[in-house]
Amino acid sequence: MPEKSIRFAVRNEEAHRAATWKLVTRTGRGKNDVYLLCRPLGGALKASLHESGRWHVGFLRGFVEENFEDDHPKHSDPYIEKWPQPSATEPGVTLAYRILVPSSGVRIPITDDLPDSIGWIPAAPKGKATEILIILTRKGTKVTDWSTSTGMGTELVGQMDVDNGDTAWVVHHVVDVPDLKLPSGAPSWFKGRSREDLSGGSLRAVLFGNADDGSRFMVDCAVEASDAAT
Repeated sequence: MPEKSIRFAVRNEEAHRAATWKLVTRTGRGKNDVYLLCRPLGGALKASLHESGRWHVGFLRGFVEENFEDDHPKHSDPYIEKWPQPSATEPGVTLAYRILVPSSGVRIPITDDLPDSIGWIPAAPKGKATEILIILTRKGTKVTDWSTSTGMGTELVGQMDVDNGDTAWVVHHVVDVPDLKLPSGAPSWFKGRSREDLSGGSLRAVLFGNADDGSRFMVDCAVEASDAAT
């Protein structure tokens, strides 16, 4: 099915990057459904921002069937989270989703196998994070200077119109690294995976959270496994 998309990733001056992302909308359907996918996850995970206002993040069904045991809770319920579309932050403007990339998470060497269409976002200074905002504006909403119109000092990565005349925007700015308190508990594993897979290699994690304004966010970060974790 025809589509429009914005691809983007954070990179630093040492030619390293974080995960690559794709914001996409399908054309020819007359709707404003928008989807956010993370390329390194192989299309396994998708945030769906539906025109109906029923939004969710979940694993794709094919990935679930291939990687989860039949008795795993996610085999019957692939959703990580469901929530209603948040209220507009100002008339005609909705802050839909956030992606946080700490400077310490920009570690993947950049190679030549990436799409030429990627919009590169500069990494934040050491000890800070790049915050990428996915913003939706209704048809007819006037936006003349994006970096100042929200009062957040953001810079534009890209924008795309969706079928019903609304517009999806990707913007970014630098923020403090949030103080995240991770939940405790025993991990579960994909089929064929175990604790031994945590050792060696370039490990990454995607963390999920809720912002005070009702928007949701993911944190794209690197992982350093320790003896305690393995």
